[in-house]
Amino acid sequence: MVKRDPQRLRRMRLVVRRLIESDSLEKGAQKRLADYFGVTRQRVHQVVNEERRRHAAGPDGRDEARESAAQPG
Repeated sequence: MVKRDPQRLRRMRLVVRRLIESDSLEKGAQKRLADYFGVTRQRVHQVVNEERRRHAAGPDGRDEARESAAQPG
């Protein structure tokens, strides 16, 4: 069994983050990323979801959508 490699995870997060920012994460991309990085598609899906949450949170780490919904007006 392959051990988790922190460098591989860092590179995968970087690629996923760039794909999300450029709106290029299309159907089938997770499977291709899984094949390329040697991980399961489920692991890639987990990383994609985490990065989408971070991307939605904005650069300061706060969730902009949640804050705008909480503000009256």
